[in-house]
Amino acid sequence: QEVPGEDPYLNTAYARSWIAGVQAPKGPEGVPLAGTSCKHFTAYSLEGAGGWPTPAADSNRHNFDAVVTKQDLADTHFPMYRGCAASDAMGMMTAYNAVNGVPMCANDPFTNKLARDTWGFKGTVVTDCGAVSDLYKLNGYKNGTAAAWAALRGGTDIECGNTIKENAQPEMEHLLRQAVERSFTLRMRTGEFDRRGQVPTDVPYDKASHSKLAYRAAVQGAVLLKNTGGALPLSLGSTVALGGPMKDATWEALGNYAPVLHNNDWPDSPNVMSPLQAMKQCGLGDKLIVLPEGPYICSTTDDTIPGFLEFPEKPAADVVVIVAGLYCQDPEVMDVDKRPETSGKCQSGCLESEGCDRPNLQLPSGQRALIRRAANWGIPVILVVIAGGPLDLSEFAHNDAVKAILWMGYPGQTVGTAMAR
Repeated sequence: QEVPGEDPYLNTAYARSWIAGVQAPKGPEGVPLAGTSCKHFTAYSLEGAGGWPTPAADSNRHNFDAVVTKQDLADTHFPMYRGCAASDAMGMMTAYNAVNGVPMCANDPFTNKLARDTWGFKGTVVTDCGAVSDLYKLNGYKNGTAAAWAALRGGTDIECGNTIKENAQPEMEHLLRQAVERSFTLRMRTGEFDRRGQVPTDVPYDKASHSKLAYRAAVQGAVLLKNTGGALPLSLGSTVALGGPMKDATWEALGNYAPVLHNNDWPDSPNVMSPLQAMKQCGLGDKLIVLPEGPYICSTTDDTIPGFLEFPEKPAADVVVIVAGLYCQDPEVMDVDKRPETSGKCQSGCLESEGCDRPNLQLPSGQRALIRRAANWGIPVILVVIAGGPLDLSEFAHNDAVKAILWMGYPGQTVGTAMAR
């Protein structure tokens, strides 16, 4: 959910557009209202392989060494960051991992010599949280002082953590001053110290207009991947059977970086209308059939759970809408580094979030089985997908019974209204 895909060209174009939009001079006196930071620089492809806090033999993101050829770096991992530098991004966040033996938060050749000196990057460099402490805890650096020296020499300006603060030495003054100057330059560019440029903090929350904006974003972000015979939009008067685990999605549709009412209570998301709630508001009345709950348990032993293959019977409907997808968060395991070992959602491929690498590119097994069952009912099937990462939907793209596939990403608070309309 931190990049639009794996294509360097797409990522570069996306970054340039994002930076131009976020850093547009919209504030008083023409200052940007915010700065943009590109992450994670670079070759950050592994999240978790277990063994936290003591890494397993195959490592995890905190001590993984990405061995990458010069050609692969140039072709795959550098283009988007070069684009960020050319677009005057105000920040760049380093990856946890090392590249060819050098941890990225201490990587002088990449950060200083390449990004700054060669590409012309003029912003601040910030670490991911705890990365500097990883240097001595997990990557062989002698102690906190050695880690602080390495990070500062490697181009770090802002540490998310306390290692530099707790191990600063008088001899580091020139590096600390350099980091402070870069950081305050960014704050000055956004008008923080210019009274004329300050943005008022008491801007009222306009619930109605913000909801309309959220709805437009959800609709414009949806992609109709398949629509055989004009199956969508549905004909007025159709009897619709609605099923799938994401038919009740509220917080599940927000994506894993969304602000929620209570940070550690993701299910408490009162302003999100689910697909089921929205369909009920469409005036279908008794023409809306809600399928009973199915085998949506996410674990590595789904097929051993009693009732796993006990699917709903064929409904008396004109069309079946299955709302499937991946979870953006696991509220039961909020320590992201523990998810590879303790989260059933992560282990079974139901979860896409920080700290978790999915084992495959398929929908969870229970959802695939439900879609296959619905496809055998002899009723047109509409598949709606709520997810952010890549999914292999080829099985259903080639299934003649699945007439339409609507990809919605993680559409946010108006997920239901956007889908239903």
